[in-house]
Amino acid sequence: MPPQIGYPVQRTAPIKAQDHNQILQDLASALRVTTGPGLTASWGDGALNIALLSAAQDWFIPARITSATGSDPDLPGNITYGVKGIFEDSATMSGAVPAYGRPVKGADAAFTKIRPAAVGSFCYILRDRDAAGTITAKLVLLPGGSEGETLFYEECGATASAAVNEDTPVSGGIVRQIRRAFGI
Repeated sequence: MPPQIGYPVQRTAPIKAQDHNQILQDLASALRVTTGPGLTASWGDGALNIALLSAAQDWFIPARITSATGSDPDLPGNITYGVKGIFEDSATMSGAVPAYGRPVKGADAAFTKIRPAAVGSFCYILRDRDAAGTITAKLVLLPGGSEGETLFYEECGATASAAVNEDTPVSGGIVRQIRRAFGI
């Protein structure tokens, strides 16, 4: 039941300025509309229109990977993705490199191989706005798991490293101390 504004009066009762002003004040309060993030409101044609902001205003757009370049496994610099929004067909990226969710960055990316995310994997397109309002699309992958990029591990063969010679002198005898500590 809506709140009651004012009070009933008899037909012959005089109208007081105080009562009239109170009615106007109550109506003004009832018609005041404020909105928050993701919601907009406007008056038009004698009605209040309330709506969710359009998809173009979204920061995170649910998407799927539509293509991938590079091998499996490969160095991160060779792996890029094509991405398309799930609910927003116009949200697409090509040649995208993950801004978030890549397991290696910096110098490690020059020599550490990764397994790419699979085509069809769920991801996000982030619409990042700078202080000037310029929008930059960034690819966000979910880390690890079956749908994200993962590190590639190879088992080392017998010739992967030189064997430690027991007769090789080591400063402080560290090899001897480690062997004693572990009983080898």
